Amino acid sequence: MNHICVLCLTDAIETWLDNRKMSLVKPFKDYSKVYIDNVGRRQRMTCTVCRTESYNNICKGCFSKSVYTWLAKKDKTVADEFALEFAGQSSAKKQLYA
Repeated sequence: MNHICVLCLTDAIETWLDNRKMSLVKPFKDYSKVYIDNVGRRQRMTCTVCRTESYNNICKGCFSKSVYTWLAKKDKTVADEFALEFAGQSSAKKQLYA
């Protein structure tokens, strides 16, 4: 399993959003902070991106599904692009709903 820390995952999504629709970056930051604050600490893991050890990790799939749902309420086109980019498959929307 490829573990990724919260910071790397949210940074990747923020960068992606900044290139798609800059007006959604600040609302995303607010949304992701609330989401992450509601997720409890888990076991310590090492991020495969930045190589730091952290207790603050989240499930990439669950978070991506949540972000997709949030984005769909804001901008359906951007949400669909997000699903394709972060799920990496043409059937990304179906995968995010699974």
